[in-house]
Amino acid sequence: MSLRYAQIARDHMADLDGYAMGHNMPSLRAMPVERFNHWLWWMLTRNAKNEQEREKLRAKIWRPPPNTTAPIDSRSPWSAENEMKAFSALKAQLSPSSPAP
Repeated sequence: MSLRYAQIARDHMADLDGYAMGHNMPSLRAMPVERFNHWLWWMLTRNAKNEQEREKLRAKIWRPPPNTTAPIDSRSPWSAENEMKAFSALKAQLSPSSPAP
């Protein structure tokens, strides 16, 4: 996840740094990584129209790199446990409800 944040920041550093300077923030490079990640998440999602847009972006950010063999973080929507939860939730939504007695 931090790698994706770094890629996003690198691609948009002029805008991000300009915003930070315009709001009298300290240098983005001086921020601890975790705080920078939180700030960048806020910047990316502050104008989201709904929770679905936020979740779509969250999934993109947490997506494992291609051909990775590293274990997937349990906080990621791509972890086996979280994928099963999402699948179960979808299955419950699509299943016909049982008739009332």
